[in-house]
Amino acid sequence: MMSGSSPAKGEGPFFDLSSGSISKPRVGVSACLMGEPVRYDGADKYNATVAERLAESFDLRPLCPEADAGLGVPRPAVRLVRVEGRLRALGVDEGGLDVTVDLERFSSKIIARLDVAGFILKSRSPSCGKIDTTIHDMDGRVIGQGSGLFVHALRHAFPFLPLEDERVLENEGAREGFVDRVYLYAAWRHLVAAASDRAIMGTWSPHEYLHACHAHHARRLMKRAPDVGERLARIVEQADRAGLKASLQGYAEVIREVLVEHV
Repeated sequence: MMSGSSPAKGEGPFFDLSSGSISKPRVGVSACLMGEPVRYDGADKYNATVAERLAESFDLRPLCPEADAGLGVPRPAVRLVRVEGRLRALGVDEGGLDVTVDLERFSSKIIARLDVAGFILKSRSPSCGKIDTTIHDMDGRVIGQGSGLFVHALRHAFPFLPLEDERVLENEGAREGFVDRVYLYAAWRHLVAAASDRAIMGTWSPHEYLHACHAHHARRLMKRAPDVGERLARIVEQADRAGLKASLQGYAEVIREVLVEHV
């Protein structure tokens, strides 16, 4: 519970202190990976690792920037073209087709109300590619690779939001690291919110609450950044003296630093 009435003993942001359970973080996902037929050709790109295995860890929320922006299914194929230093989404076979404004307008609109702790992206997509979308010049020549237009907007709005594409997530180590980063990002957001929640401030003793936070998040933090152990232990040890708000803010700052290092 983040605000409103006082929480019952045992409740806290992101996890239940009495049961030790943690709710699944919401994670955005390119809808085609979930089997939705939203691609330009009316097909999908169902990925079992994403739709089945990662669904065990996350509350997956499908989104397709191109279809959801109203470009239609099926629709003309587009590619990224660098025009006077700016990336534009232009038609592959239809001369004069430019959907850049449509994608940018949709991205701004959805990001303004986006509430996720990570995003799973379709590789090579002109909207959702993380780093491997092909970029062309005006003559159709390949001049490099980069991020899709939706991903550009995501990174601008949420600089250390965990992002990964389905190809990388086939690797077990990368998948495990992504799960850790998503849970830490969700924890960071909730701890920041908890530090200003008067109901929580009045319900828990500083040491009690922070000790519970530490029990939930320390393993992931130490796995990603073993050198933060002493800092975390000191924050927990000094919680009663420093106060809950300052302690939560201090702990959240450690999480933020770890996330930034692993962007």
